[in-house]
Amino acid sequence: PHRACASSGAGEPAHHAGPALFTIPFNLSFHPAATLRVGMSSRGLPIGMQVVGPYLEDRTCIDLARRLADLIGGFTPPAGYA
Repeated sequence: PHRACASSGAGEPAHHAGPALFTIPFNLSFHPAATLRVGMSSRGLPIGMQVVGPYLEDRTCIDLARRLADLIGGFTPPAGYA
């Protein structure tokens, strides 16, 4: 079975590699990064935030991501993925 994928809004499937492009500069520069789910759009799509830490400061990035997740309420899987 195939799952439906999100639309780009132009009646075409969304390009799934697009969001990954935001991680490349940080991977190449050794800056730690974490992604958080911060809410849902009015259309029911997830909204995320990327936290980037100082060069080689993984603990700082992880600590900030954890604190933000605690403040926001953590991750809640979408219906059907629990």
